[in-house]
Amino acid sequence: MTRYRIIIAGLCIQAAAIACSAAESSPPKGVVHGEGAAQGAGPDARDAAILNALTNLVMERLEQLVPSRDFSQFATILENAPAYFESYAVVGETHLNDATQVEIEGRLLEANILADASSQVLRTYADPPRVVLFIVEKGGKRPPDEAARLGAAERKLGDALRKARFDIVDSDTLREDRSDETLSDLETQAPEEIAAVGRHYSADIIVAGHAAVTSEPTVPGSNVNKITTDLSLRVIRAIDGAVLAEPATQAIVNGAKISEGANQALQDAADKVFGEVMSASVIGMVSTQAGDAVTLTIDRLGEKERLDSIVALLQKLPGMKSVETAYTSADLAKLKLSYSGRMGTLIDRLSAAKFNGFHVDPHTVMDRAIMASIAAP
Repeated sequence: MTRYRIIIAGLCIQAAAIACSAAESSPPKGVVHGEGAAQGAGPDARDAAILNALTNLVMERLEQLVPSRDFSQFATILENAPAYFESYAVVGETHLNDATQVEIEGRLLEANILADASSQVLRTYADPPRVVLFIVEKGGKRPPDEAARLGAAERKLGDALRKARFDIVDSDTLREDRSDETLSDLETQAPEEIAAVGRHYSADIIVAGHAAVTSEPTVPGSNVNKITTDLSLRVIRAIDGAVLAEPATQAIVNGAKISEGANQALQDAADKVFGEVMSASVIGMVSTQAGDAVTLTIDRLGEKERLDSIVALLQKLPGMKSVETAYTSADLAKLKLSYSGRMGTLIDRLSAAKFNGFHVDPHTVMDRAIMASIAAP
């Protein structure tokens, strides 16, 4: 992908500093270094070179988060690059041939970039991520005759993600094929094992973790209890098992009734991690997609009218930009699709579609290539 270098002149560093001080975020992960340049040798040129360096650093981080994407959608982020630094300083400066070059050392607010980039992507994508979500709650006891159900943390986080238009596969669905013990064991497995479960449900992301609840009197002999929830999650990319984020937090509630306090503490903890989970999930979905090209090969085609019906369906799907017939015969058709949606949605729609006298069976999916067959209804 083309690496952009942006030189913006005519802006003063005082305005950049105001934007920087206005940004509030969680602590940055580390120090970054970059360079910037601008024409001229005066104070204005120096300010422009600093802004150029900050913009370059934000661009590089966006490239790492969302490779091979259209960066015009991130124009607002790039125009406000200084706001994504907790602090920065000039550590080197040179002047040559009526140009100013600076070296910058700064603390990048990666959480802010992640949140704003994911929010922008979510607004422009036809389909949100499909997420497998399961949180094992430890410390509470359930009566033997009571059926397993979603815990307070999972329910709270799942509802928040659904409101953000995420497609959620929760523990209730997982329990259709697994016991509580199996699900509890799965949470502790290696990311690759958990990712395989996600792929089974055509998911982009898996959010797996546990919540531990403890309680103790606030003071000896008191009937008011300090109820503490420790929530730890892993956000895992289904395609390769990569761990995208590991949100962890603690929530404390004081109350006389432990069960009510525990329920509230679990919900509070879920609220705290929602932003990081959402951001990592969106960016994780986008980073697995290599452009918009999809190849669909259909065998056992038969009549041409069948292909016409399939093409008509595809053209109506959200995120479908174009459908091109690359090859067709009595037995085989190869279509080239320009599709910006989620692969799972495309496969689901093909599988569920009811055509006149036949249906499509997508039996093999390799990256963005789909092999399907015509089958009887």
